[in-house]
Amino acid sequence: MIRCEEIGWEIEGKTVLDNISIEVAPGEVFGLIGPSGSGKSSLIRIMDLLVAPTSGRLWIDSTEVSAGSTDLVALRRRMGMVFQRPAVFSGDVYRNVSIGLGLRGERPHSARQLVEDALEMVGLTGFGPRRASTLSGGELQRVAIARALVTRPTVLFLDEPTANLDPLSTQVIEDVVRRAQTDLGTTIVMATHNLDQGQRLCDRLAVMATGRLMQTGTPLEVFYRPRTRQVARFVGAENLVDGTVERQDRGVAFVRTTGNVLAVAVHEPVFGTVTVAIRPEEIVLSHDDSCRTDSPNHLHGRVTAVESDGPLVRVSLDCGFPLVALVRRLTYLSLSLEPGLQVCAVFDPNGAHLIART
Repeated sequence: MIRCEEIGWEIEGKTVLDNISIEVAPGEVFGLIGPSGSGKSSLIRIMDLLVAPTSGRLWIDSTEVSAGSTDLVALRRRMGMVFQRPAVFSGDVYRNVSIGLGLRGERPHSARQLVEDALEMVGLTGFGPRRASTLSGGELQRVAIARALVTRPTVLFLDEPTANLDPLSTQVIEDVVRRAQTDLGTTIVMATHNLDQGQRLCDRLAVMATGRLMQTGTPLEVFYRPRTRQVARFVGAENLVDGTVERQDRGVAFVRTTGNVLAVAVHEPVFGTVTVAIRPEEIVLSHDDSCRTDSPNHLHGRVTAVESDGPLVRVSLDCGFPLVALVRRLTYLSLSLEPGLQVCAVFDPNGAHLIART
C-alpha cells in the first residue's frame, strides 16, 4: 500500500528524518511510536503528501510519488488525515463532516446518508444540527475522524489522535479505529506516544528515535524482543543487566552477571557479552523465606524504594544490581513491602530477552 525507501527530510539545515525505509501493507494498522521529536509526525505528513521529502522515494500502491506529479491530487483524494488537535469550521457538525463531500461534488441526498453513517460510526448519531463550537474536546476529535472517514479513504492517517483526551473518549476513538479497519478495510497509519495503545491497536509497529528507524515488527517482537538497549528502555523493558553467555542448553542461555547466573529463553544462537532485558511486570516478588528456589531465576534482594504507578506499585530492588518490579497493589499490601525488606524476585526465562552488545 505505502512504501518508503530511504526517506530523508531536512529543514533549515536540521535533519528531521534520516534514511527511513518502511512498508505498510493494505488493510493493516501500522503504528509509529517513539519519544517526542523522533520524527513520527513528520513521516506521517510525508506519507500523506502534505510535504515532500528532501531525499528518498515514496510509493502509494504502485504509483511512485514525485514532485509536481499530476497524480498528487488523485492520490490525496484517497487519503484522510486527523491531527492531534482537531480543526473545526464554523457552523454545525453536519457542515464540518460534509465539507469533503461538497468539494467532491457529492449530491445532497447521498451526502446526507454518508454523513449520518460516519456520525453513527463515531458514536455521534443525531449530532448533525449541533454547533461544533459547543462540543467537548473528545467529541470534536470524533467529528474530525468522521470528516476523514466520510469520503471512504483508502488510507487514514492519525497523528496522536488521543493525546489530549480523557480515557472514555480515548476508548471510543480506539473502537472507531478498529471498526474502520474491520468494517471498511481502511489502511491506517497512526503516530502515538501511548505504548499501551500501540499494543492494543496496531498489527505492526515502527520505533523511531532522533529521526531514525530503530526497529519494526509486531507488538510482541517490539515489546518483548527489542533489538537495542534504546528500544528496550523506550518500550518499558527497563531492567537492563549486562553479562556474558556461559552456555546454551535446549533453547535457554545461561548468562553470568554480577553474583548471579540468569536463564533466558533464546530464539537463535547468541554468544559473548549481552544485555538481559527484563520487563518489570514479569517479576514476581515474595518474602525471602518463601523463595521459589526451583525457579531458574530466583534473586535475593533488598527493597530500596516503593512508589505508586497508577493501579500498580513500582518496587526498586538491590539484587547485586538494580532491579525494578511492578506488582499489583494487593500484592504490595500482603507482602508489606517497604524499604529495607529482604525479598525474593523470580522471573520466567521467557520473560526476559537477550540483546547482543557490540
